[in-house]
Amino acid sequence: PIRVLLAIRDEQLANLERHAALLPDVLRVRYAIEGLRVPEAMEAIAGPAPALFTTSDAEQLARDLAKRRVRLANGKQALITSDRIEPMHIQLACDERFARGGRAGPLSKPQDPEEALVRFYDLAVARAASGFGAERKIRQCLGSRLVTPEGTRSSQLRGRNNVGGLPFKLVDNLIEQRIVRAEERAGNTWYEVVHDRLAAPIQTSNEAWFAAQKKARRGWRFVGFMLVFAAIVVGLTYLGQLGWNHWQGLQGDKKGLEGQLTSLGDDHKKLSEQLEYSRAELAGEQRRVLLEVG
Repeated sequence: PIRVLLAIRDEQLANLERHAALLPDVLRVRYAIEGLRVPEAMEAIAGPAPALFTTSDAEQLARDLAKRRVRLANGKQALITSDRIEPMHIQLACDERFARGGRAGPLSKPQDPEEALVRFYDLAVARAASGFGAERKIRQCLGSRLVTPEGTRSSQLRGRNNVGGLPFKLVDNLIEQRIVRAEERAGNTWYEVVHDRLAAPIQTSNEAWFAAQKKARRGWRFVGFMLVFAAIVVGLTYLGQLGWNHWQGLQGDKKGLEGQLTSLGDDHKKLSEQLEYSRAELAGEQRRVLLEVG
């Protein structure tokens, strides 16, 4: 006898129903797989890798991951303890710890699970954009094309040269980082975010990232303004110093001319005195000559 176990997402159940005629009575046996309870989560955490997690570590991580961020009636957000744990949260925390060789990292520390998903998304986008400098483009595509404003997933058709304006290489990087997955439908390739639980963290992360970028741009504009202002002040100071030096030079030239004028006045006075003396001598000489002649 052959036994087949199918694990399928809720939104894909309709596709399975199309083949119900080929499997009579088989598809009637269904079980909804919900989140894990704390003991089940502890088993999932420590069971596959007992060398990385002690029982107390697994219990602490499971209880931390059981917390949920909810919005209260007054609009504020708070963490509440749930009796269920999302398998995806366990996968992210354990995968990161395994990659670190058993050392706890930012995703496996006690924390808000929503924040863990945000950090997971931040790290994945940074890795996908590494070497391309396209983090802004990636975030814009994910936030506007693959996630709706209501916080649900959307699909994007593979174009001739890109996917929603994103080059194929960057899309492949996102698939490698487990942010995006591809699916063949009716001969076309569609792309979507790998899990519904990532939609809200993508929005949260993008909002914070773009706000930080905007703040940084304002900061750089202020720095640029201050540099321009400083350059103007330095330029005006330099021009003022040149003007002052030129004025002092003119003052020196003025004093020199005044000295020359004073000297010329003294020379003119001496020449006038000498001229008067010469005239007096000439007049005396003329009278003497007249007396001798007469």
